[in-house]
Amino acid sequence: MAAGAGIAAHDNAFNKSILGADGIYFTTSSDITTLLKTKTNKEEHLLRIKRNVEKIKDCYNWEKVGTQYENYIVKCYALIKK
Repeated sequence: MAAGAGIAAHDNAFNKSILGADGIYFTTSSDITTLLKTKTNKEEHLLRIKRNVEKIKDCYNWEKVGTQYENYIVKCYALIKK
């Protein structure tokens, strides 16, 4: 995502939770062949890339991820103190 490239990802819950509609998904090796042979809409492709870069800025930046880990650790600590 950070490289500003289109993403073809295995069709699974984790990848879909991150990419949503902004990825192209495959399940089998023949799906990959089909993806490579399919002409893509350039505007839609660029829009997917743009939205993925925005996700990094908004959701997956170090400050936000670090804060989420810190909050989780504090909650765990509070459970131990009980």
